[in-house]
Amino acid sequence: MPQYLHCPGLHNAERIAGYEDAMRAHGLAREVMADLSTPEPTAAAIRRIWMNGKERPAIFTTHNLATVQVLSVLFDLGVKVPREIALVGFDDVSMAMMIRPSPTVIRQPAAELAQQAARLLFSHIDSKEARAPSAVTLTLGTKLIVRESCGCTSFALSNRHPPLAVRETAPALQQ
Repeated sequence: MPQYLHCPGLHNAERIAGYEDAMRAHGLAREVMADLSTPEPTAAAIRRIWMNGKERPAIFTTHNLATVQVLSVLFDLGVKVPREIALVGFDDVSMAMMIRPSPTVIRQPAAELAQQAARLLFSHIDSKEARAPSAVTLTLGTKLIVRESCGCTSFALSNRHPPLAVRETAPALQQ
């Protein structure tokens, strides 16, 4: 039964809503829980998932630090990822290919987001308007980076590190 573990951070409400929408659309059970800011609550949440699950559980984290924290706690508890539990995180992890198992993630275009924010800021500065700029919503595409932690067979078929499987979402820009 896929689960969601929460780590405080930016944009969690949107990520949780997306998770819940996807689970509901596929008729899958969902649960939102846990603060993963330290190992103790993370371990307690994982133990609860582990003890209550009849099927192989899956965890979705909303932040790269939570993903690393969950992997660390799973390792400490002796839980085999992805054989016994699957993991997908939001945000990529630096040097992800050095972590075992390497985490499957939804990657955001951080550099592009920073460029767009700077573009909007400079545009406002250049306009010499005295009032605050109007609200702007930027929605940029994300990529699903399939690696070892989800247990997908396309990754498991190779004896070496294959090229990353990537699925892109359509970007949108609203002003």
